[in-house]
Amino acid sequence: MIFFARYEASQYGSPYIETEHLLLGLLREDRALLNQQAGASEEAIRAEIEKQITRGTRISTSVEVPLSPDSAMALRFAAEEAERLAGPNREALLTLHSFLSGLKSLSSGDLAGFFAENAEFVDPSGKRCNRDEIQKEFQTLFAAYAKKNVTYVMEAPLAATREVFVASVVWKNALMVSEQRAWVQRMSFVLLLKGEGWEIVLAQATPVQLA
Repeated sequence: MIFFARYEASQYGSPYIETEHLLLGLLREDRALLNQQAGASEEAIRAEIEKQITRGTRISTSVEVPLSPDSAMALRFAAEEAERLAGPNREALLTLHSFLSGLKSLSSGDLAGFFAENAEFVDPSGKRCNRDEIQKEFQTLFAAYAKKNVTYVMEAPLAATREVFVASVVWKNALMVSEQRAWVQRMSFVLLLKGEGWEIVLAQATPVQLA
């Protein structure tokens, strides 16, 4: 966004990147923003901005153009707001990663503690287990994911709010000795915020057969 804002400032001959250049740069970078404003268009926004500024001689893009104090402040506020909004999601993500990585190092009792009282686990065959069953059968239910050669990749979150976090994990080599076919498993997790911590309320494993 700064790159585009720098370009806009040079086109208008401004010695500083002002807040209006940040706006135009943001629209260049993410045109989907216009879809959120009924009746808005880049041309209309640009025309309105041009009513408020004086166009100067174009500046070469090789010339350094610094941020104005107002632009620097706007970016600082934006960064603080992004940090505030991402904070809860980051904690949920860390909780999930702690559980996943802990499958190879933590005790079954510790790992069962990641699950809420009303949690459910659905294994690849479709069998459902409640919280008590998860605790009693944890080693059996999650044995395939604790092997040394098993790896996982976290996919982009499907939902991430202040109270709900939904994401999927793709497991490779999560195969029991008794199974003959090669599978990749996708495990979906739903976490809810309780107090100051996050708990897993649903974990569902779905096998995806490799061609």
